[in-house]
Amino acid sequence: MLERDKSESVAIGSHVSIPHGDSQSRALVKKTGLAVMTYPEGISWNGERIRMVIGVASRGEDHLEILKRVAAIAADEKSTDRLVDSAAAEELYQKLNGLM
Repeated sequence: MLERDKSESVAIGSHVSIPHGDSQSRALVKKTGLAVMTYPEGISWNGERIRMVIGVASRGEDHLEILKRVAAIAADEKSTDRLVDSAAAEELYQKLNGLM
Protein backbone atom coordinates (compact mmCIF):
# COMPACT_ATOMS: atom_id res chain seq x y z
CA MET A 1 0.00 0.00 0.00
CA LEU A 2 2.77 2.41 0.90
CA GLU A 3 4.65 1.73 -2.32
CA ARG A 4 1.54 2.34 -4.43
CA ASP A 5 0.84 5.62 -2.66
CA LYS A 6 4.43 6.72 -3.32
CA SER A 7 4.11 5.99 -7.04
CA GLU A 8 0.61 7.38 -7.55
CA SER A 9 -1.88 9.08 -5.29
CA VAL A 10 -4.65 6.91 -3.95
CA ALA A 11 -6.76 9.95 -3.05
CA ILE A 12 -9.73 9.70 -5.41
CA GLY A 13 -11.46 12.98 -4.62
CA SER A 14 -14.58 13.74 -2.61
CA HIS A 15 -12.48 13.54 0.58
CA VAL A 16 -11.78 9.80 0.07
CA SER A 17 -8.51 7.88 -0.17
CA ILE A 18 -8.26 4.18 -1.00
CA PRO A 19 -4.83 2.80 -0.19
CA HIS A 20 -4.41 -0.63 -1.76
CA GLY A 21 -1.67 -2.91 -2.96
CA ASP A 22 -0.56 -3.88 -6.45
CA SER A 23 -0.81 -7.14 -8.37
CA GLN A 24 2.30 -8.51 -6.67
CA SER A 25 1.00 -7.85 -3.17
CA ARG A 26 -2.41 -9.42 -3.95
CA ALA A 27 -0.67 -12.81 -4.11
CA LEU A 28 0.28 -12.40 -0.43
CA VAL A 29 -3.23 -11.61 0.80
CA LYS A 30 -4.91 -14.58 2.51
CA LYS A 31 -8.42 -13.10 2.70
CA THR A 32 -9.99 -10.02 1.17
CA GLY A 33 -10.72 -7.32 3.72
CA LEU A 34 -11.20 -3.61 4.32
CA ALA A 35 -10.18 -1.16 6.99
CA VAL A 36 -12.18 2.07 7.22
CA MET A 37 -11.12 5.17 9.12
CA THR A 38 -12.94 8.47 9.26
CA TYR A 39 -11.40 11.80 10.15
CA PRO A 40 -14.16 14.32 10.95
CA GLU A 41 -11.71 17.24 10.91
CA GLY A 42 -9.95 15.93 7.83
CA ILE A 43 -6.30 15.07 7.27
CA SER A 44 -3.86 16.06 4.56
CA TRP A 45 -3.10 13.22 2.16
CA ASN A 46 -0.48 14.33 -0.33
CA GLY A 47 -1.91 17.83 -0.05
CA GLU A 48 -5.54 16.79 -0.49
CA ARG A 49 -8.12 17.01 2.34
CA ILE A 50 -9.28 13.50 3.22
CA ARG A 51 -12.06 12.58 5.65
CA MET A 52 -12.46 8.87 4.88
CA VAL A 53 -9.74 6.29 4.24
CA ILE A 54 -10.75 2.86 2.97
CA GLY A 55 -7.79 0.48 2.95
CA VAL A 56 -8.26 -2.50 0.64
CA ALA A 57 -6.43 -5.83 0.79
CA SER A 58 -7.78 -8.23 -1.80
CA ARG A 59 -7.14 -11.60 -3.30
CA GLY A 60 -7.36 -12.03 -7.04
CA GLU A 61 -9.77 -9.64 -8.66
CA ASP A 62 -11.95 -9.00 -5.58
CA HIS A 63 -10.71 -5.41 -5.50
CA LEU A 64 -12.58 -4.51 -8.70
CA GLU A 65 -16.02 -4.88 -7.10
CA ILE A 66 -14.82 -3.14 -3.94
CA LEU A 67 -13.43 -0.18 -5.88
CA LYS A 68 -16.73 0.11 -7.78
CA ARG A 69 -18.61 0.33 -4.48
CA VAL A 70 -16.14 2.84 -3.05
CA ALA A 71 -16.54 4.98 -6.19
CA ALA A 72 -20.30 5.04 -5.61
CA ILE A 73 -19.76 6.19 -2.00
CA ALA A 74 -17.34 8.87 -3.16
CA ALA A 75 -19.55 10.07 -6.00
CA ASP A 76 -19.58 13.53 -4.46
CA GLU A 77 -18.22 15.34 -1.43
CA LYS A 78 -21.67 15.81 0.10
CA SER A 79 -22.25 12.05 0.17
CA THR A 80 -18.88 11.37 1.80
CA ASP A 81 -19.26 14.23 4.26
CA ARG A 82 -22.75 13.05 5.28
CA LEU A 83 -21.43 9.55 6.04
CA VAL A 84 -18.52 10.93 8.07
CA ASP A 85 -20.57 13.58 9.89
CA SER A 86 -23.38 11.20 10.83
CA ALA A 87 -21.00 8.37 11.76
CA ALA A 88 -23.34 6.14 9.73
CA ALA A 89 -21.32 2.95 10.17
CA GLU A 90 -24.24 0.65 9.32
CA GLU A 91 -25.00 2.56 6.11
CA LEU A 92 -21.34 2.49 5.10
CA TYR A 93 -21.16 -1.25 5.85
CA GLN A 94 -24.22 -1.90 3.69
CA LYS A 95 -22.87 0.16 0.81
CA LEU A 96 -19.44 -1.50 0.90
CA ASN A 97 -21.08 -4.93 0.93
CA GLY A 98 -23.47 -4.15 -1.94
CA LEU A 99 -26.54 -4.30 0.30
CA MET A 100 -27.73 -0.78 -0.64
